[in-house]
Amino acid sequence: MRYNKNSREIACINNKEGISASPWVDSYHAIDIYTEAVYVELNGHIIEFTSVKGPANSVSFASFESNNYFTQLKWDKVQGIDDINPIYRVRDFVVKYKKNSIPVKEFARFIGMDETQAEVMLMRLAISGFINYESYRKTAFIKEKIYDYIKANIKKQDYDNIRFVSSTKKGANAVLNIFDMDLRMYGIENFSLSDTHFVNIAPVNGEIVMKKNRSFEFNGRITAGRFNMGGERCYFDYEKFALNLPKIDSMAFFVPLYGDTNKIVRIQTPLQNLVCELLIDDPTNKSSIKRVPGYPMLSSLEDSYVYYDQTKIQQGVYLRESFYYKLDPFKLKDLMTFKTDSVKFTGVLKSAGIFPDIKEPLKVMKDYSLGFIIETPNIGMPAYGGKGKFYNRVDLSLQGLLGAGYLEYIASRSDSRMFVFLPDSMVSITDKFICSNKSGVEFPEVSVTQTSEHWFPYKDYMLVHQKAEPFMMYGGEALHSGTLIVAPTGLTGKGTNKSAEMIVDADNFKFKGIYYNADTANFTLMSLNGLDIAFKAKEVKSKVDFKTRKGEFKSMEGVKPCDLTYLQYSCEVDKFDWIMDSKELALLNSSSVSAGDFAKKDIKSLIDLEQPGAKFTATNPVQKGLTFNSVNATLSLKTNKLTADEVFLVRSGDAAIRPTDPTIIIRPGAQMDTIEDARILVDTETRLHEFYSARVHIFSSSLYSANGYIDYLDENKKKQPIFMVKINPDPISTRSLGTISKDNPIQLSPAFNFFGKVQVDAKDSNFLFEGGVQLTHNCNENLAFVNFKSRVDANHIYIPISEAPTSVDGQRVTASLQYNPKNMEPKSAFLTNDIEADNTFMTAKGFLTYDKASNEYRIASMDKLEDMKEALGDYLVLNKTSCDAKGQGNINIGLSKSGVVKMQNYGEMKINNNSLTADFNMSIGVKFPFSQLALDYMGIELYEDMNLSPIEFETSKYQEQLVAMYGQEKGVEIYEDLLITGEWKTIPKDMDYSLYFSSVKMQWDPILNSYVSYGDVELSIVGKYQVNKVIRAKIQLVKTSISNEIRIYIEANHDHWYFFSYNGASMSAISSYDIFNDYIKETP
Repeated sequence: MRYNKNSREIACINNKEGISASPWVDSYHAIDIYTEAVYVELNGHIIEFTSVKGPANSVSFASFESNNYFTQLKWDKVQGIDDINPIYRVRDFVVKYKKNSIPVKEFARFIGMDETQAEVMLMRLAISGFINYESYRKTAFIKEKIYDYIKANIKKQDYDNIRFVSSTKKGANAVLNIFDMDLRMYGIENFSLSDTHFVNIAPVNGEIVMKKNRSFEFNGRITAGRFNMGGERCYFDYEKFALNLPKIDSMAFFVPLYGDTNKIVRIQTPLQNLVCELLIDDPTNKSSIKRVPGYPMLSSLEDSYVYYDQTKIQQGVYLRESFYYKLDPFKLKDLMTFKTDSVKFTGVLKSAGIFPDIKEPLKVMKDYSLGFIIETPNIGMPAYGGKGKFYNRVDLSLQGLLGAGYLEYIASRSDSRMFVFLPDSMVSITDKFICSNKSGVEFPEVSVTQTSEHWFPYKDYMLVHQKAEPFMMYGGEALHSGTLIVAPTGLTGKGTNKSAEMIVDADNFKFKGIYYNADTANFTLMSLNGLDIAFKAKEVKSKVDFKTRKGEFKSMEGVKPCDLTYLQYSCEVDKFDWIMDSKELALLNSSSVSAGDFAKKDIKSLIDLEQPGAKFTATNPVQKGLTFNSVNATLSLKTNKLTADEVFLVRSGDAAIRPTDPTIIIRPGAQMDTIEDARILVDTETRLHEFYSARVHIFSSSLYSANGYIDYLDENKKKQPIFMVKINPDPISTRSLGTISKDNPIQLSPAFNFFGKVQVDAKDSNFLFEGGVQLTHNCNENLAFVNFKSRVDANHIYIPISEAPTSVDGQRVTASLQYNPKNMEPKSAFLTNDIEADNTFMTAKGFLTYDKASNEYRIASMDKLEDMKEALGDYLVLNKTSCDAKGQGNINIGLSKSGVVKMQNYGEMKINNNSLTADFNMSIGVKFPFSQLALDYMGIELYEDMNLSPIEFETSKYQEQLVAMYGQEKGVEIYEDLLITGEWKTIPKDMDYSLYFSSVKMQWDPILNSYVSYGDVELSIVGKYQVNKVIRAKIQLVKTSISNEIRIYIEANHDHWYFFSYNGASMSAISSYDIFNDYIKETP
């Protein structure tokens, strides 16, 4: 014993350590307390039982045993390895010596051991509470417990198994309040009241309150046999060996498996809200040495409940406030050995208004819940307050409140092997569902086997979902996939309703006796083989009538695109009607402009107008959005085509196409039938060309192919039809090709015939001709078909003529003025087959045209042709009436090109066809090897001759000659320099002639058979000197038997003259001046 004066605390410390120390004896509570120390504050009213106080976190152990505690384990532990249990040795000593004190020495002699061994044996018995041992006196004193233990061991006396083990931190193991004598014990996890009956307790927080003679109070879990429960304010009455359980929140229990009684399973629906009494065993049989039938025994003293609000039971929808089974008070015996099918609780099921109250006892179901199975009366059982009626079997279990049979609701009947009745609704998988038109509201006939059904009785409707095959409706005319809704107002639904090829998808069907409608639906029409979609439209108002055999659909959004899927087209319509028997779908745009007199309008007028009817657009990528409008269009599934009537215009590429018969056929794959007769306008912007009697195949919005006629209108507006064998975009703009035969040429104008190829391009008003053109005059017999390729403006025809034109068969054609090589007689060869050789005076190139005012064919440059009077340039002209010809250009007078004398001549030439005369007005430039001194002398003499008149450049042909030699720009520049100064500072390059005449007039003399000049000439250059004088001269071109010969005579006056002659082989010269002649003679 220790006393702390400061704290006035007495500590009683056992002389042994830990829980092996000798127990403290508590006679009030009838227990032995095994603990190291007892602490008492003199100023307080409590006694603490705990370990010796040490560090704050140290663990304190203690145990508390009933005075009647016995276990075979403890008996064996006391005996240890001894042959005779020490308890018997002590008893035998007391019996022999008839005294309750046992000195160590005497006890040692009695058992035949030394004193030390005897003392150890007595100390062990003391520690176990069988004796009191005073070590200082070496004497032990026997306790009654020895005799009780011996009787308990041989089953001659009742005992108990009550023992508490405590383990605490920061506190005492037990506290005794001396005022009320309650011993509060802490740190007790669990303990047993009956090992035989498996009665165990696990106090909440490890606390119990020990009352007198081992009775105690606690809150916690109780196990009794196969029962397990949690309670509050529980009281164990030791004398009655019973538990009073005034508040049991939940009680679970285990039962043997139906198929294997050696195994047990927990009941899934516990009992709740109980007031119970548990009789553990007969009060005189606490050790359960004897088998007393009925124990342990549980009595429910008041109403208790089974709730079905667990999550595993239909997700906890059976709320305990309205759905529960109320149990009558009951008594259960043999809590450890009862049979499963013996469990039965009477009471009543309150099913939250699903059914009227059901008074059927609860029993253990096959799923080990508490429930029942009942059969309804033959008249059925009202469900949900009479909203419906159920027939056959009702089943309560862990699955919830179930049914098997059939349910009637309004005009429907549902058959199922499992209805799940929930407080607010019912769900089931049906084996059969039917609707019949037997109620006051109109219902269609409906039948199906398996469905998923959800009935909301308090909202007064039932959802029926398709599970396998679709709903059969309207006598098999329609199959519905999706959901039906049964309600007092009738049958509605959502999903897909299929009638043969017609499929309607909607979220709100309203089904009547012989028809149905939907305010908003999607409409699909399948092909006859059921594999392809023929038509599809979204957001439509629909009505399908099985009496009239017609489906009527109208767009909710006005005109909008719908899909002709199989045909690969879309159509902009707002109304379409499906005729079931003929398999035809009429497609309409009720909002389009009126067709009116569209059929009478020409194609150019139509192109600017909004087209009437429904708009059809190809969705096949190949068609590139090809569109057209049709006033009346019908899709036929039997013929698998779209017949579009009153189609007034189709656009493809840059063309507008108008069928003569305004009917277009579309087949699968967006294939449009060939239009056999149509007009084609190209292009839609310029509107330049119109084809007619055309056969057209339209491939896409950018590609078509056709053939047909187009009219060529000449300058007099005369129409000449041309058949175009090919009309199509190339690649974007339309190009057409045709051929005109030589046997049947056309007239480009009255002046020109043509045969060959014709090309018409949409953006060019002029036709492109490639072939032969022939003049229509009678001036020549050998007129050629001149080959050319050019666009032709019928009002202003200009045909290109090359420098070396050919005929269509590749032969050379000439455009020239010629002379007879035999006698130099002049003639015209205006685009004839004549051979062009050294006998050609001049040729022409540029463009060929015909001037109506002058009746002239003309060949010249475009600038010259536009202004024949003022524009500079070469030309060739043939008068169609007189056959006279004239031209301007380089003039070849027939001298050999291989000779030493070179000539360059330029000017005008005219041939009179009637008189066969020819006139020249030309420049002559002559180059020949000659004495330079002679030429210089001649030039100076003539230049200084004041009697000679100067050339008037403004009125001369000098400018035309210079432009011909140097080109327009440089020729004009050189000419203007000459005008300013009267002569050049330096004679221009290429003007270095021996003699240069800027103007010479010559004429054909048929008598002399030569060309002879007349009148004065303009002599511009002599050698290195610019003379620029008007002078008398005579120049003759004559044909000899050897060659062409040129003779030049120049006379300043009778005493001053010069003569030159060249015959192609030799040249001679003489003058009136001897000095000139001498220079010639001196020339080596």
